[in-house]
Amino acid sequence: MPKDKKNNKTHIESLLSKQEAAKLSELRDIIIHAGKNPSLILIGTDSSALGEAFVDFVKRHSPIEVKPWGIDNKEAAFSILKNAGQLNPNSFHILCFFTNDSLVPDDVAANLVFYRDYIPQYRLKIAVIAPHLLLKTIIEKAYDFYSISSFCDFFTDFSQSVRQDLGKYKGKPEPVLQYEKNLAASIDYRDQNEIIPAVLLKKLFNAASSAQEILKLDEAFNLYQEALKVALEVDDKEYQAVISDCIGNVYYEKGYMTDALSYFNKALNLTREINNPGNEATILGHIGLVQSNLGHMDEALAHHQQAREIHKNLGDPEGETTDLINIGRIYMMSKDMNRAAGYFKEALEIARQNNFLDPQPPALVNMGNISRVQGYVDEALEYYKDALRISKTSGNVQGEAETLNNIAFLYKKKGEYDAALEYFKETLKTAETVGDLRLESLVLANIGDVFTMKGDLKKALSFQSRALSIARKIDNPHLQASALGNIGNIYSEEGNTNEALKHHKKALDLARKAGKSYEAARHLGNIGNVYLQEGNFAESRKYNEEALAIAKKINSLEPEALFSHYIGAILTKEGKPDEALKYFKKARDMYKRIGDLKGEVNSLFNIGAAYQELGKNDEALKYYSRCQEISGKAGFKDIIAKIQKNKEAMTKSAV
Repeated sequence: MPKDKKNNKTHIESLLSKQEAAKLSELRDIIIHAGKNPSLILIGTDSSALGEAFVDFVKRHSPIEVKPWGIDNKEAAFSILKNAGQLNPNSFHILCFFTNDSLVPDDVAANLVFYRDYIPQYRLKIAVIAPHLLLKTIIEKAYDFYSISSFCDFFTDFSQSVRQDLGKYKGKPEPVLQYEKNLAASIDYRDQNEIIPAVLLKKLFNAASSAQEILKLDEAFNLYQEALKVALEVDDKEYQAVISDCIGNVYYEKGYMTDALSYFNKALNLTREINNPGNEATILGHIGLVQSNLGHMDEALAHHQQAREIHKNLGDPEGETTDLINIGRIYMMSKDMNRAAGYFKEALEIARQNNFLDPQPPALVNMGNISRVQGYVDEALEYYKDALRISKTSGNVQGEAETLNNIAFLYKKKGEYDAALEYFKETLKTAETVGDLRLESLVLANIGDVFTMKGDLKKALSFQSRALSIARKIDNPHLQASALGNIGNIYSEEGNTNEALKHHKKALDLARKAGKSYEAARHLGNIGNVYLQEGNFAESRKYNEEALAIAKKINSLEPEALFSHYIGAILTKEGKPDEALKYFKKARDMYKRIGDLKGEVNSLFNIGAAYQELGKNDEALKYYSRCQEISGKAGFKDIIAKIQKNKEAMTKSAV
């Protein structure tokens, strides 16, 4: 940009007042941030020369391609809003209204309000450069634009009325502010004498979306249902598709997988009917997530691969990174760790090439999870810390909390319980800050689990009860089942098998209600273990065999290994070490295949113990030695102590 020779300022700086020029540094930072997120920027000017200078300013500071609309064609800036779905989400679009004197400010404001949610929906980056009168009208007539703006300011004072409107929300978190404004707008509009269904639809949808964002899921569900009713009345299939997808997401967040799948399928059919491939890919991804939760791994994989193909054809690398992460998770759940790692690395590479920050933490966390399962704890910790750093840099508090939870879980697996508790407590604090009750319940359950491992059952029960209370509050059957199962384990530790069975059976019913096959199998195994504790071997084996059948059906090696191990333990108690060996060896092979060192050493120990029971001490020592070798490297001190105890017993019996 040419500079003013007298004061060495850029042309735009020389035209602005000191106060206005001071905002340029803020605007520059916002443009850089907006290049990565759905964003709206409002810039005001009454001068065509200054307007063009702003266009040039955005071009110079934007990290992505800039496309101005309306400088040469007066109607273009207005018309592109109606075709937002066709805009490239990887470009920064500038709507130039400053050259169009014929536009009526009220009409522009009304249209901007109507189309504003297309910005986050299509992940658009938009700057509006317009005369002050037009922007003043937008602020006065359409102040709920603030709910999706990265930067909603212009180079003049706000009107007094808008200051009052915004003042009542002062001090509240931004998502809460958005929710309250959108809900108030929907209520105010419904109270008017003349209601336009299309406008009511928009306002109901806005209120529902912001309610969902702050996890007011029941309220979001009711508002979406109202909006869907209006969308059906006006025969707006695009809204019907989007709202059905949103209702599916509410069910998904609450843990009701079969209901979620029903709405996602409705959304998919509608989206294909109106030929919107971008939304189709998103919904395919949502269906894939549900299918994986239901244990249908092949179907889940097929949906994520379809989504990836669409995103690739649309030239949407950010969407593709999400698909790659989801595909990697499917392979990780199926315990194909090498293939899973390949997809996570590809997602990370694309995200880094395009400077997408949001996909990087989940890719890194999943790579860390693979390293942790394979026994590379230090490597896993490095991945987690990298994810934590990026989450903090991008201001992704949710990602920060989830990464902290993974770090805590790693320390729990290592047996470093005090370190685990510190990280879980930090996670809990962050979850409380963002108001994520789902994560709060999960973390409380994890803290309770640590206290169970430490032997402090009173504290463990207290934390599990708090986790259960929150899970019931948000009506999440999966989290309720998890907490009930953990409480059942505490009662089992105390020897109160009646209470243990009662809680485990409630957990099983909830898991089945949610359609979570994997979780149902886990609770079946817990019930089987309580019966084993009571000495009821027949019932114990029945439940574990049912759990094993589910694990085989959903092709998940980790639970298959676990339940094979449990059946081996039952056979050992029944005095059938030769039959137990077959199950322990199957479990060992599966744990080895998926890279679960702790599972592998437990199986090796039990194989050694079975041979010892059979009087084959040489075979027993061979397995104990291999078990001790791995345990020493991985730091599994509890296993080493058990091996030493059994070796001493062998020595005494030999004497």
